[in-house]
Amino acid sequence: MSTSSRRRLLAGLSAAAMSLAAHAAGRVQVQTPAVLAPDAPIGESVKAECDIENLVATQVTNVLHTQFAGVRPATEGQRAADEPYLRLNVLWVVGGSYPGPKSLGLKAELLLGDRVLASEQFRESSMTGLSALAGNTCGKFADVAKGLGEELADWLPEVTTLEALPKRPTPVARPGARPPQPRQHDQPVPAASGYAAVDDFDAVPLREQGKQRYRHYLTLQPPKAFVISENGSWVITAAHNAAIEKSLNACVLRGSPCWLYAVDDRVVWQRDPAQRVGKPAAAEPTAKPRVARAASAAAPVESAASADLAPLAHRYPLPAATGFAAADDVEAVPLSAAGKQRYRHFLGLPPPKAFVVYAAGGWRFHARNPEAMTELLDHCARQGAACWLYAVDDRVVWSREPAQRIGSSAQVRGPRAAASAPQ
Repeated sequence: MSTSSRRRLLAGLSAAAMSLAAHAAGRVQVQTPAVLAPDAPIGESVKAECDIENLVATQVTNVLHTQFAGVRPATEGQRAADEPYLRLNVLWVVGGSYPGPKSLGLKAELLLGDRVLASEQFRESSMTGLSALAGNTCGKFADVAKGLGEELADWLPEVTTLEALPKRPTPVARPGARPPQPRQHDQPVPAASGYAAVDDFDAVPLREQGKQRYRHYLTLQPPKAFVISENGSWVITAAHNAAIEKSLNACVLRGSPCWLYAVDDRVVWQRDPAQRVGKPAAAEPTAKPRVARAASAAAPVESAASADLAPLAHRYPLPAATGFAAADDVEAVPLSAAGKQRYRHFLGLPPPKAFVVYAAGGWRFHARNPEAMTELLDHCARQGAACWLYAVDDRVVWSREPAQRIGSSAQVRGPRAAASAPQ
């Protein structure tokens, strides 16, 4: 690529950073340790015992590493200027060394050199109630930091296309150095299924964002595996002997069955769910089962059912559309430009789904989840933050009048639940 072409590419990337819905980086440097803002509230005991700066950076890096190949820690002084860098600034640390909920605030900035490609603030809190009494303080902060990592993993694909950035040169081997030995899978690799050619991106049963991640997967070093979740997400592991097992294990933790789509340069996906190689969800869903258990990666067996992608339905009746705006009117959403782009992404997700708007200006959403409405509103309640439903499936349920908005799960569950809810 010429210098002028590269400059045009980087300029376009920066200008579109906050509005481009695309796949996330194949390589990301994560600031380690994170930086504690000078005015960040934090208890002295927590500051002395938990090493919050390293704790946050470690948890965020670990979560991102399960979803994006090439994630690595880097200090501010040692980061490579030609690779994307995720700067982490801890804004607050709420909750001391006593029983009770913990909360972390984080500002994330994605940089290339000195240029900020995208910036966003995140907050996450631990559970309230009896669950807040269990576990040690630092362990609970680690769980909260892991939640921040999951939000970052959801945010990164929406703000930049990093695979277009210039790559670092391949290091030259030292004279006389022993050539690297090729890695091998530590378990048998399934046979190619004939479903599609390995470079047939349109055949991948994912939305455009997933197809782009698969395109990136093809550039990675084997042993590698590309896994698809029943809920439409994906996991990639590359340059790892246990790529198959590692990808499947990371995928099923999201609560849905997962299957192998490709291993190295062969597609192993089957149209018939009973013949796919995969794993069931890590835990049984509390609502209606979404899919029959998938076959084991080591010994495929026939599934007891074939309706793996049967349509799901909301557990509770949908609120009526308010007429505030059309569902696809992104500009009507009462959020910043970044929030509007997240809503645009929400529109392309499968139902059952719901999108909430926080009083403080944030947002959150769930898709392909019968409990989407109640889980979102309960999450806001655990955070101690006010939020309201904006959209459910293809209808806007938001009202200009706050008193008419839906801001608690009791309102969704019905009159009985609302009557028993604490006032």
